[in-house]
Amino acid sequence: MKKIFFITTLIILNSNIFLFSQLKPNQLRVNGRNLLDGNGQVIRLVGINHGHAWYRGYLGSALQGIKSWGANSVRVVLSCGYRWTKIPAHEVSAIISEARNLGFKAIVLEVHDTTGYGEDSAACDLQTAVNYWIEIKNVLIGHEDFVIINIGNEPWGNLNTSGWVNATKNAISALRNAGFTHVIMVDAPCWGQDWNNTMRYNATNVLSADTLNNTILSVHMYGVYNTASKVQYYLSYYYNNNLPLCIGEFGHYHSDGDPDEQAIVNYARQYGMSIFGWSWCGNSGGVEYLDMVYNWNPNSPTNWGSWYKNNALSDLPQTYTISININPQNSGSVTLSPPGGTYTAGTQVTLTAQANSGYVFSSWSGDITGSQNPATVVMNSNKNITANFIQSTVNTYRLSLSISPSGSGVVYLNPSGGLYIAGTQVTLTAQPNSGYVFNSWSGDLSGSQNPASIVMDSNKSITANFVQSGSTSITYTLNITISPQQAGKVSVNPVGGVYQENTQVEITAFSNNGYVFSGWSGDITTNENPLKITMNSNKNITANFSSISSTTYTVTVIISPQNAGFVYLNPIGGVYTAGTLLTLVAYPQDEYEFLNWSGDIFSEAQTVSIVVDSNKVIQANFILKSSTAPFSDQKEFLDSIIILPPSENPFYLNKTNSYVKLKYYLKQSMSVRLKVYDVSLNLVRITEYQHNQAGENYFIFDAKDDEGYLLPAGLYLYQIESHSSKSSFGKIFIVR
Repeated sequence: MKKIFFITTLIILNSNIFLFSQLKPNQLRVNGRNLLDGNGQVIRLVGINHGHAWYRGYLGSALQGIKSWGANSVRVVLSCGYRWTKIPAHEVSAIISEARNLGFKAIVLEVHDTTGYGEDSAACDLQTAVNYWIEIKNVLIGHEDFVIINIGNEPWGNLNTSGWVNATKNAISALRNAGFTHVIMVDAPCWGQDWNNTMRYNATNVLSADTLNNTILSVHMYGVYNTASKVQYYLSYYYNNNLPLCIGEFGHYHSDGDPDEQAIVNYARQYGMSIFGWSWCGNSGGVEYLDMVYNWNPNSPTNWGSWYKNNALSDLPQTYTISININPQNSGSVTLSPPGGTYTAGTQVTLTAQANSGYVFSSWSGDITGSQNPATVVMNSNKNITANFIQSTVNTYRLSLSISPSGSGVVYLNPSGGLYIAGTQVTLTAQPNSGYVFNSWSGDLSGSQNPASIVMDSNKSITANFVQSGSTSITYTLNITISPQQAGKVSVNPVGGVYQENTQVEITAFSNNGYVFSGWSGDITTNENPLKITMNSNKNITANFSSISSTTYTVTVIISPQNAGFVYLNPIGGVYTAGTLLTLVAYPQDEYEFLNWSGDIFSEAQTVSIVVDSNKVIQANFILKSSTAPFSDQKEFLDSIIILPPSENPFYLNKTNSYVKLKYYLKQSMSVRLKVYDVSLNLVRITEYQHNQAGENYFIFDAKDDEGYLLPAGLYLYQIESHSSKSSFGKIFIVR
C-alpha cells in the first residue's frame, strides 16, 4: 500500500509541474485553495468593485480613490455590448495600464451583461461573454501576471440552475482553447449567491474543465448570508476541501435581506479568501446605500465605505509605487534593489543609475535630488524620480584650485586629478595647515560645507579660503537634524554648515507626505517657519515633524474682478495633504495691477506662502491701472482730512455685527462726503455729513449700497472729501 501511495503521489506532483509549465513565467496562478503571485507567494486580494461600464468618465478618480484607501486590487465592470455600450479593446487596455501604474497587485475584469441569465430577459449567455473576451484577446495577452478574467457576472438566475454547470464548463474550455492562460474566475448561479448550493456541490466538476487548473470560483454574499453560521457553513466547505473561492461581491445590507458583513470579512480573513466589496460609487435604483463614497470623493465616505475601510482594508499593509523616468530617453537605465516597483510602506529602496554608451550619470530629480549614485529612498509615499544623464562623447573639463592665503592649507580631490569627463562628481576636502582653519569656498563653489561636491559640467575655478585660527574671524557650525528622519527636509540659506560669526541664516522646514512640521528644538525652541537665526555660537537644531492622517484640504482661489489676472500655485492642484506648504503668486493682466489678498490670507505681497491645515478660500484682488490716478496728485495725508484705521478690518458681517465704523480725523469743522467704491472703482455708496467741530469722527457703514441692498463680500475702497480737499483711500474687507 505504501508503494502504491508513493507512485500515486508522484504522478500527482508531476501532473502539477506539467500544468504549471504551460503557464507563462511570473503569471498569477491557482494552487489548491490559494492564489499565487508570479514569485509563487500566496496573495490575498482585498479590493472594491467599480462600475466602469456605466461611469466611463470616472475611471481615473475611482481607481486612485480605491488605491488611496489601501485596497490591493479592484474588480471592474465591463460590457460586451449586449446590454450596455461595449467597452472596446483600447479602453480595456487603458484600464489595465491605469491600474498597473497605481500599484494594484491584480485587477479582476468582468462582463456584466450576463447578470441573471435565464430569469432576466435582458441578459446574455456565457458564450456571448466568451466571444467578447476572444475579441479583445490581444490587449489581455501579456498581462497574465495581473489580469483575472471573470467570464460573466452572476451568469444565471434562480431557475433551472443545473444548466449553469455545463454552461460554465463550456465557457472555461472555450477560453483555454482560444489560448488564454490567465486565472479565470466564474460566478455562482442564483444571481451569484448559490443559495441552493449548485456551485458548492459541483465545484470539483466545474474546475475539472480547466486543463490548466487555473480557475477560481466566486460567490456573491448579500441577503442569503444574514447570519455568521450561514457564512461559515458555506465558506468552510471550500476551505476544508482545498477548493479555490473568492467573494466577488458583498454589501452591508440589501433589498433581499441584511447580510452579516462582519462575519463575511472575518471568515474570509480566517480562510485566506479574497474579497471585493460592492461598490465605489454610482449605485441607483434604490440601492444607493451600497455606495462607499459620496460624489466619487474618497475623502467623503458613506457609512458603508467607512466600515469597509476600517474593517476589510485595515489588515492590508500600505504599499507605495516608485516611478522611474530617464532624461534624456535612452541615455541610461536604473536598477532597483529590492526589484519591482511596488513596496510595503517603510521599505528602503536603493536606486543605481547606469549610463548607456556616450552618456554619464549627472543627477537625480523629483523625489530624490543630488548626484549620489547609488541613492536610497524610504517608501513613505508614491515616488516619481528622474535619472538625468549628460553626453560624455569627448567632453572633458578642468578643475583649477587656489588656496587663500597661500600656504594656509591644502585641498584633496576625489577622484584625484584635475581633468575630468563631463558629468563626473568631484568631492573636495579642505585641510588647513597649522595655525589656520577652513573658512569657505569661492569661485565656482560657494558656502562653508566641508567636504563639498561639484559636478563637472564645465571648467571650474575654485578657491579654498582659510583664516588664521587666532584671528578675529570666528566661525560657528550649524547642525540640522530631522525627526523622524523620513518626515521632511530643511533648506538652509545661505547653504553650508560653517558660518562667520553673526551671519544670519534662514532655515525652512518642508514636510513629506503624511507629516506636518511641529516645531524646532535644541538650541532654538520655536514654531516659527521659516526661521532666521544669528550664528553667534555653534548651533544644534532639530526640525520636528508630526505624523498626520491622509487628511486632505481644498484650496479655492477667486479672482476679483474676473479675468483681471491669474494665480500660480506651487505645488499645482487644488487638493492638498494636510501640512503642505503652498506658495501662491498673483499675476495681473496687462490693464490691471495686483492689489492684495483677502479671505484666508490678508497680505499685499504678490507672493505668499501658507501651510494647508484646513479648507481655504483665498481671493486675489486686482485694480485697473488707471485707478491709481486719484492718488497721483494727492499727498499721503492732506491738511484737512486724514483716514484712521477702521474699527474692524476685515469686517465680518452677520446678524450680531451689522455695521462698522470707518474713522477719519478732521482738522476743522466742515461738511464732508464719504464715497465707497468696489475694486474696479465703481461708486456704490455716497453719504454726506455736516461736522461742527474738528477731531476724530466716523462714518457708520452697514455694508449696503445706495439703494439699501447688501454689498457682496470682498474688498472696498473709501474716501472722504470736502469742497476743498480729499483724503487718501482707505480699505475695508467685507466677509460673511
